[in-house]
Amino acid sequence: VHFCGLRGLGVTGLELAHCPGLWASPDWAPLEDLQDTDRHQKRIRTMFNLEQLEELEKVFAKQHNLVGKKRAQLAAQLNLTENQVRVWFQNRRVKYQKQQKLRLLSLSAEAASLDEPSSSSNTSIQSDDAESGVDN
Repeated sequence: VHFCGLRGLGVTGLELAHCPGLWASPDWAPLEDLQDTDRHQKRIRTMFNLEQLEELEKVFAKQHNLVGKKRAQLAAQLNLTENQVRVWFQNRRVKYQKQQKLRLLSLSAEAASLDEPSSSSNTSIQSDDAESGVDN
């Protein structure tokens, strides 16, 4: 039985080992890229603790951009690198901008729904007119 088309579907390593070309380097990959052992390792994600996050958020509430001495002081105070603080502020500004955009969209949708009369209010107006004997 040929299992090569079933990668990722519970096929064992032993079965995949018999698939020709599976373990060979792809034709499109340049040989020098595969042998490049000096490539940078993937950066490890920083895990901020609760106190660090609270302090970062508190500072962000006052000031959305932190540079120079203030960033260095905050980094030292929180036992982080300046780069970690810089990247946190960068990411937080993006999150803030997305939140602002969503808030504006929801406000404009709410305003649009207030502008359009609902069907229930039309019905009550028509019944009021009928009771008063006004023709439309």
